[in-house]
Amino acid sequence: MDVKRENIVFPDFLYFNLTEWIYENDMTEEEKKAEESYKTTWGYLKSYGYKEAFQKSYNNLSDKERKEQTEQLKALPNFDKNMFFEISWIDIESKKEVKEYTIKELQEKLGEEFKIVK
Repeated sequence: MDVKRENIVFPDFLYFNLTEWIYENDMTEEEKKAEESYKTTWGYLKSYGYKEAFQKSYNNLSDKERKEQTEQLKALPNFDKNMFFEISWIDIESKKEVKEYTIKELQEKLGEEFKIVK
């Protein structure tokens, strides 16, 4: 059965930005140290890697939206969840949300100082 592109419903989270304007009031202290031009521009343009932006788009969905859009995704012609995971690092079967933390936020959560080493 041939399906025309105009008849396919693509989930909204598939459309995302690789950059985002972060206003000064929303910047962390680490961002202010790294992006000193914020003093002039009242913020900075944050860049995301492709997979990071993809995950951010998916993680920003409400539970209801995530359920609906995951069903839309699975209904796409020739959809393969393993291939989708390779492209996006999003496991549509998982209920876990990947959370992002700065080192300072992790230190506060763990209540101790640490550094990350290879």
